[in-house]
Amino acid sequence: MIEAHNVGGRAKKRCTLAVPGIVTVTRCKRRINDPASSYHKQFVEYYVKGEQYGGWMFLYAQKGETMTVHVNPDNPAEFFVYRKDIHGRKKRPWLIVISVGVLLWVVFLLVYTAIMIVSII
Repeated sequence: MIEAHNVGGRAKKRCTLAVPGIVTVTRCKRRINDPASSYHKQFVEYYVKGEQYGGWMFLYAQKGETMTVHVNPDNPAEFFVYRKDIHGRKKRPWLIVISVGVLLWVVFLLVYTAIMIVSII
C-alpha cells in the first residue's frame, strides 16, 4: 500500500478524479479537560490504476463506510474527501420532529402571552 496524504486549500482543486474508498480504521481521542483538542481520524483506502493507496483524514465516519475520494490524477497519493461524499450516514428525522415541536411551543407561548396582555388591558 502506498501512503497517501489528505490535502487542503488550493490543492483540493487538483483532486479531480473521483474513486470509491472505504474507511478501514478509526481512531478517536477525546480529552475531557479540553474538548476543543478532541479529534476523530479515519484511515481511508482507495485504488487508482490497480494500486492501493491509503491515508488518514479527519472527517467523522464509521469503520466500513464507503465514500467518494477525490484524487489528484497526476499524483494519486494526494486525496481529499468532502463531508457530503461519505455514504452510509444515518438520516436524522427525529431532529426535524424536535425542531417542529420547539417551534410550535414558541408560537404557543407567544399567543398565550399576547392573550394575557390583551386581557390585562
